[in-house]
Amino acid sequence: MRKIYELKIKCKELAAEIRTAKAELKVAFKDKNCSINAYSMMMSKLHYKQVAFRCYHIAYCELRGRTREQIEPKVREYNQIDYNSQKKIDQIKSDYAWEVKDVA
Repeated sequence: MRKIYELKIKCKELAAEIRTAKAELKVAFKDKNCSINAYSMMMSKLHYKQVAFRCYHIAYCELRGRTREQIEPKVREYNQIDYNSQKKIDQIKSDYAWEVKDVA
């Protein structure tokens, strides 16, 4: 399997996790017995998953030849890529950039 396909599968897995976390968050919001601490913990986990997905998505698109302006045309000033996210994007790109040929 090519490395780029592994990265695509990882993006799909993260997207599925985000969808389930959002559904759980919606149920917890309607639940009267859910504490504020549990709800805020769920929100923070969802936020970290969303940031991770954004990094993986940007790395995947850049490896396929897209520019940053094509991926995110209008990035708001409060939603810029910070230093840590850029490091994570570069790490993902270096991990998935080269594929190993199958010797069979």
